[in-house]
Amino acid sequence: MINKKNSLANKIMLVIGVILVLLNILLFTGATILNKKAFYELEKEKANLIATNYAPFISVHLFLNMNHKLESISNQILKNKNVEKIVIYSNGKKILQKSKNYKNNTIKTSIPLYQPNSKKQIGKLVIYYSTCRFQEFMDKYFIFIFISFVIILFTFLGLYLYIKKLLYPLKNLSNMLQNFDPEVKLDVPYTNRDDEIGLISSAIDISNSKTVEYSKNLQELANILIDANRNLEEKVQDELQIIREKDKQLLQQSRLAQMGEMINMIAHQWRQPLSAISATTSNLNFKLMFEENIDTEELSKEIELISKYAQHLSSTIDDFRNFFKENKNKQKINLTTLIEETLHIAKVSIENKNIKLITNYCCDKVINTYPNEVKQVLLNLLKNAQDALLEREIKDPYIEIGTICGTNKETYIYVKDNAGGVPQEIIEKIFEPYFSTKLERDGTGLGLYMSKTIIEEHCKGKLYVENEKEGAKFIIKFYQDDDIS
Repeated sequence: MINKKNSLANKIMLVIGVILVLLNILLFTGATILNKKAFYELEKEKANLIATNYAPFISVHLFLNMNHKLESISNQILKNKNVEKIVIYSNGKKILQKSKNYKNNTIKTSIPLYQPNSKKQIGKLVIYYSTCRFQEFMDKYFIFIFISFVIILFTFLGLYLYIKKLLYPLKNLSNMLQNFDPEVKLDVPYTNRDDEIGLISSAIDISNSKTVEYSKNLQELANILIDANRNLEEKVQDELQIIREKDKQLLQQSRLAQMGEMINMIAHQWRQPLSAISATTSNLNFKLMFEENIDTEELSKEIELISKYAQHLSSTIDDFRNFFKENKNKQKINLTTLIEETLHIAKVSIENKNIKLITNYCCDKVINTYPNEVKQVLLNLLKNAQDALLEREIKDPYIEIGTICGTNKETYIYVKDNAGGVPQEIIEKIFEPYFSTKLERDGTGLGLYMSKTIIEEHCKGKLYVENEKEGAKFIIKFYQDDDIS
């Protein structure tokens, strides 16, 4: 609702009223000052004219000392209703003074009196001329101003009521719009009028109709968007589930490929102990066939060797089984132990191919992670480095694996080689699925993709590659938990 104090009609009439009052005050004050000045000038001219007309006669009678004539002339002058007082001076002495009984504000006029036919001054005539006519004029003028002000006041009140009547429809329209509901059609009044109010009402009616229509369309669009969003969420969830299933399949495929690599590494590790067991059993068999007396102590040593070799084979099987055992919970493990357990499986295979294996442990902090998954990634990085060195037939090949402590809560494991690095044009693609630089029979294109997935999505770390002077350097970045010391 509109506050009456803030009503547009009230504001307009207040401004008009203030202007009219100020205008009347200015007109009255200005007219009073101007009229008073002009009146005084006019009355002074009249007084001067009376004095000038009577001065010659008074001069003659004064020169002849005819005082009774002077008194007669004075009485004649006082007959003028505006002359209040007459004073005649002779040689500086007052010889005659005549005045009326009532007193009013007067204008003093002084005229010198001269000896007849001479310029010798013998006295002066002073007339006090009344200004009562100005007061009468101002009384009439004040009555005129008052009547004018009353007329203006009533005109102002009439104008105020007329303006309020004109603005009343606008007030009703404003109150109606304040309770406007975009979904409800308004019954707009005054639309049949042929003036500006009618135009405004018609515009409001048209705008309201369009707003209601737009509101309905907007609500329909909102419902469509809600349904589409709901369907989109379902589709996104379905696609995410498909992606998760594919990731599981890719992970399983990668594990199967790594399992083949592991079997190959185990074969390398088993070859030496199996050969030793075979040689020991052949030696025992020979002694049993050709020697009648077998030394019991020597036999015991040979059997102990066979048992030692068998335990080594069993340990290798345990390493293989633990390597592919799924960890559902994170475990605390230091970086050195993590690398050493990986090298226990891969070291023999790498060194049998005449590749030097270098370890550089600069950090032995404890991290909270999934150890077996990290081992799979390290094994894949070591295998890739080995394949690159062999494929490019590098002279004096080596693989270096080490740890670095970061400045904040980061720790790093890196694997680097001297195979020349990753070509710059494909360095951004090597972590994509099914992208491989190996021959088709040797590479699936999943190793690095799954390694990045394991480190960044499962272990919440980061896997990236840099080219150094001699070759590529793959870096695994771990973020330490606050509860790990």
